[in-house]
Amino acid sequence: MRTSESKTIINQELFDVKLPDYQRIIERLVSKYNVVDGSYYEGLVNFKTNLVVPKHKWYDYKQGYSELLVKHIIDEAKPLKEHYILDPFCGVGTTNLTSVNRGYKTIGFDINPMAILTAKAKTHHYTPKEIALIKKYLESFTLPDSKVEIEGGRVIETSFTEDVLDILLKIRFFVDGINNDAVQDFFRLALISIIDKCSLKIKDGNGLKFKKNYKAVPDLVRLYLDKASEMLSDIRMSNEDKENKIILGSMITEEAFNKVKDMPIGLCVFSPPYANCFDYCEVYKLEFWIGGFVKSYDDFERFRSIALRSHVNSKFSHEFSNSNKDVDTIASLISSFNIWNKNIPDMIRGYFDDMESMIKNLSKILVNKAKCYIVVANSGYKGILVPTDLLLAEIAEKYGYKVCNIYHARKIRSSSQQMHILNTNYNNLMRESHFVMNCLDFYSVKLCTYPIVINNHSLKVAIKYNSKATLLSAYIPSIEEPDLENGMKSELVILRTKCSFVCITNAYNYSLDKYGQEIYGVSELIAFFSERPSWGLVISDPSGTYKKKNYLLPKNILILDSPHSFQKVFDYADCFIRYTSTDGDSLSIHEALDFGLSVVATDVVDRPHGVYTVKRNDMDELFIVLKNLSKLKNERKHVMLNLKGLALIQFYDKIIAELK
Repeated sequence: MRTSESKTIINQELFDVKLPDYQRIIERLVSKYNVVDGSYYEGLVNFKTNLVVPKHKWYDYKQGYSELLVKHIIDEAKPLKEHYILDPFCGVGTTNLTSVNRGYKTIGFDINPMAILTAKAKTHHYTPKEIALIKKYLESFTLPDSKVEIEGGRVIETSFTEDVLDILLKIRFFVDGINNDAVQDFFRLALISIIDKCSLKIKDGNGLKFKKNYKAVPDLVRLYLDKASEMLSDIRMSNEDKENKIILGSMITEEAFNKVKDMPIGLCVFSPPYANCFDYCEVYKLEFWIGGFVKSYDDFERFRSIALRSHVNSKFSHEFSNSNKDVDTIASLISSFNIWNKNIPDMIRGYFDDMESMIKNLSKILVNKAKCYIVVANSGYKGILVPTDLLLAEIAEKYGYKVCNIYHARKIRSSSQQMHILNTNYNNLMRESHFVMNCLDFYSVKLCTYPIVINNHSLKVAIKYNSKATLLSAYIPSIEEPDLENGMKSELVILRTKCSFVCITNAYNYSLDKYGQEIYGVSELIAFFSERPSWGLVISDPSGTYKKKNYLLPKNILILDSPHSFQKVFDYADCFIRYTSTDGDSLSIHEALDFGLSVVATDVVDRPHGVYTVKRNDMDELFIVLKNLSKLKNERKHVMLNLKGLALIQFYDKIIAELK
């Protein structure tokens, strides 16, 4: 059956059987996950912005993402400083360097020795002795006279002019003679970073091609020394001293996993190779040979063989550790076509088999609630889409992760032929995605006798692993807290006498959500109450950040910006407002209910019984609710204590009784 110029079905029977299954898979996955506009990330998933940033710019890595993305993720995830930030496909160390600069401990894995060297050199804390040694080598550098031989055959012979190759190898001879590991790495990185500028070839897709307009470098030695001098200047600008482990190996393997199994991982950020047939060993083969990372073709093939199975030169096995029927269906459907390489279906099976092994390993070492951010791209073969982001999301759920969001960062290009034959219904799946997973630590749920969760979503997940999972608020009635200082009490008394109805809200730090919206909605509440002088608003913010915003506050609005007892402020209020754009099980709400306050909160999550809910950004609805509550301010009811306030204590009492 001939379907197009480049699309030939060679196994019609297999095609007819697998196509309906494939379509059902796609429709199910598309309807299952929340894929949102991630155009904000379009520039962040590109390495180019790093080329102007100290240290990040030392090596132009075509497949990387930006330090801005990592900064955004760290600000969003807020991992604890005692935890590690992990990148299991660290490449040239963008995640690690950005994390170190933010004061975090980091771990990075990769199987590419060139990438490992780059990541090590960029993240290393250079001692004064090492800096002095780098400076000495720069000032005294002369090209050695020795003739250096290199294996590599036509790969090397066709990539450089004879005189350029001679200089490059002599520079490498100089580098090999440096007896300090960190300094040697520094100068070796400077060497491989200039290869693109002096080579006859340029990186293009899955390999190298000859430059159309090759221009010889007038002074290659000067180019090298200038590069090294620039790097030294960057060290003087940024030289953080933080624990950092860059490891040659693959997190897919048990051996690599064992190296970090006892280290608490609080955040994971990475971008694996895509399932698009790109062979990174082939793309960076000049760096492998010139940098001295391989001495023979056997060395080169060894690194290629242990890489993630994302390209057709991988060493394929028809035995897979993990069984995934959806992946097998997609691979089988592709195999019904006459495709340019017969290994592609097994490459797809191998890719997701390897990724599942790694996701499973990660689930064992991520601390509870740690987030995992992954940048991936989908692919297509003979019109059959491989929705990598959706497939990995479902695999992750198998190991206890909650998939928070999939962000569509940008549409990816495909060949004109491929785009011609792709099913137009699925064209929007040809995308590069950034998705976020939260690790629920399902092992803890399985092993725990009485797992407790605080929201309905977590309950649905937890109950799959343990039927005894229980939904309970973490709130426990508070003990008596110290009284407010006199100055603060006076301010509250004055406000109370001026206003017929007083509301309180709380916040800790001025924070924005992933859409750039203020999480606590304090600015909106200030604007709202400024128009209603008979109603008072108390803003409890012990961090003091809102005070620093220098709002022009009317007399009916008060900010408490120093540490104080939140519950003691309740004595001066009629209503608590939780006007957040996102939330969890807010203990402030439970506390306010327990103390008899009316509570108004946004409907962004499930709220406890007795809470009046409103939509965020609907001030008319908020006005109506508060107006009605203002008429009932003298009818405060103690609604919380017997409902949930004691529930956790009673639950613990029950467990203790059973143990006796």
